[in-house]
Amino acid sequence: AIVGKAISMNANQFTVAGVLPRGFGFPGDTDLWQLLTWDPALHSRRAHFMEAVARMKPGTTVADAQHELDALTGRLSVEFAASNRGWRSRAIPLHDEVVGYFSSALFVVLTAVGLLLVIACINIASLLMARASSRAREVAVRAAIGATRQRLGRQFLTESLVLAVVGGVLGVGVAFAAMKAIVASTPLDIPRLAEVTLDGRALVFAIALVLSTAIVFGLLPALVLSRVDLQRVLKEGGRSGSGRGLRGRRIRRHVRHGRL
Repeated sequence: AIVGKAISMNANQFTVAGVLPRGFGFPGDTDLWQLLTWDPALHSRRAHFMEAVARMKPGTTVADAQHELDALTGRLSVEFAASNRGWRSRAIPLHDEVVGYFSSALFVVLTAVGLLLVIACINIASLLMARASSRAREVAVRAAIGATRQRLGRQFLTESLVLAVVGGVLGVGVAFAAMKAIVASTPLDIPRLAEVTLDGRALVFAIALVLSTAIVFGLLPALVLSRVDLQRVLKEGGRSGSGRGLRGRRIRRHVRHGRL
């Protein structure tokens, strides 16, 4: 409602051109922006310290802006050689200016988290394959009575999905509970760190990650068992079962004759 109205500040009258949203801070905690009055006739042209923030026209690229800046600084270096020769301006995207310095460190952290996720998935997949190997005879029996490979694969995939969903829910819960503590304990002054939150995009990413890891690493046991010779497993299981039955009959016979 104050846009377009005049306000008095420091004995001067200013017209409000716009109001920024709550929480906006660039380059820092700025309360107010005002028009700069700079008369080159009263100030030196050697004050090469200013930065300009501009919104480019739709369809304009950073390279286009840089080309125009090069043309402008080229004319200034000719017209004011004493103060502008050798000086030029660079067009930098606002995102790179604000968080570009920390992008490498954040990428390293993201890579470390990704490697930790891969290690955890590999460990779980190894446990699932070991468990599947111990269930080889069960799978062979089920296949012998008509269970298809697709049905067996769906079973292993369902088991891995249950594990992944439980782990994902616990992970999101721990992240939500520890998020404020992690942000408060960060030693670096990362821009916009206070805005970090678990929003809908983060939850969608977590769900997609859970499903993808469950599908990829959950199908590994099914693929391993699909290459096993099920007939050999049944024969080996039959021999071991016959051996156990024979030993059991011998024990019962010795018991009946009082030898044990």
